[in-house]
This record gives sequence, structure tokens and C-alpha cells, in this order.
Amino acid sequence: MKYMQLALSIFFFAAVIPNFFFHRNSFSGPDGMLEEDVVDEEEFRLMKKVREAKKSYRAAYEDLANIQGEMESVAKETSALKSALLSTFEEWHASALADAQPRDPFGDTRGGEEER
Repeated sequence: MKYMQLALSIFFFAAVIPNFFFHRNSFSGPDGMLEEDVVDEEEFRLMKKVREAKKSYRAAYEDLANIQGEMESVAKETSALKSALLSTFEEWHASALADAQPRDPFGDTRGGEEER
């Protein structure tokens, strides 16, 4: 969320500053030539905000990239642990079924009384 807010503020400032340049350069001096570019206080303030927003954006983007890397490694670890858990359960289940079947010492595997 913070990442998107910073991106939007950068886009906003990037759209606002060129308007100041255009407005300032649209006036010509007394000899008909454009006046030399001088940054006024408001434009300087906006340029400073853009620099700060870009710095915050880079930091937030770096955090996002780090978190995505961590999420990927956690997802791989989770998958490996699920596989290990499933194989362990299947081994236990097979041994539990083998132990649960009744065994007749005389070779009768029907497990019940004899029919008469």
C-alpha cells in the first residue's frame, strides 16, 4: 500500500513541476528573449518533495523486493515441509495398517470363527 502511495505522489509531482517550467518560460524579458531560468521558492519546494518522494519510493521498493524474496523462500520451505510431513504420515499409516490386521498363528487369515 505504501509502495503505491509513493508511486502516485511521484507521478503527481512529475506532472505538476513541468507546468511550473512552462508557466515560467512563457514570459519573455524586455528584449523579447526568454528570461534565464531561476527556480522560485515554490518550484524548489516541489522539486525537493519529488526528491524525497523518490527516495522513499526506492526504499519502499527495496523493502518490497526483500519481502518478496523472503516470501519465496518461505513458500519453498513450506512445500518441502509439507512433502516431508506427507511422506512421514504415509509411512506411519502403512505401518499402522500392517499392525492392525489380525494374524492367525495357524495360517487362517479370515479372522473370524469357522463356519460349520
